Amino acid sequence: MFPFSDDLGGGGPIFTESCNDITTWTDGDGGDAASTQVTFDGKGTFKFDSGTSAGAGAALRTRAPIVIPDKCTLTVRIQNDLLGTIADTDYFRFQFQDAANSLMLEVRIGSDGVFIFDGTTSNEVGTNINTLDQWDVYQFAIDFPDSKCADVLLNGVSQGTDFALRSTSQGANEINIQQFGATTDGMISYVDYLTVE
Repeated sequence: MFPFSDDLGGGGPIFTESCNDITTWTDGDGGDAASTQVTFDGKGTFKFDSGTSAGAGAALRTRAPIVIPDKCTLTVRIQNDLLGTIADTDYFRFQFQDAANSLMLEVRIGSDGVFIFDGTTSNEVGTNINTLDQWDVYQFAIDFPDSKCADVLLNGVSQGTDFALRSTSQGANEINIQQFGATTDGMISYVDYLTVE
């Protein structure tokens, strides 16, 4: 079931973000948190820094509208520099809203693991698969008609299947990337690239 190449007519990515220009993303930073475009580890990246005042705000960028098919694969390459726990809201998050504006894939990455939030519960993907200070490629096979994330791959290896999506109407065809630091200062993550296919 992964990836959904049959639904794409054999084509390549329909959306690609190389993270060399952040100006096409809407800035929603709060407090002294900052989302910026920087060269990191020799790569053009988006940097998300929660800032020096814990709880004062979060680093946030939003991209909308983009074309998001009913069945698609979201791929993102991430390096988390410093994270806290999900319970402390010191996690890195990205949200992927469908075209009908009714369902969302919401992924939360904390020091205690990687989770998919279904609107009520944060369901862990694998067991403590998160890392710090290394590049990881996450892939999510999303089936909006069946209200699920059918498969999750980390660096090409399946970590779990059939995670429930979140019912919400935040904004059709929208991607949000956010770094929280509600309890601890200086939570930082980097995104190298993102594709939808």
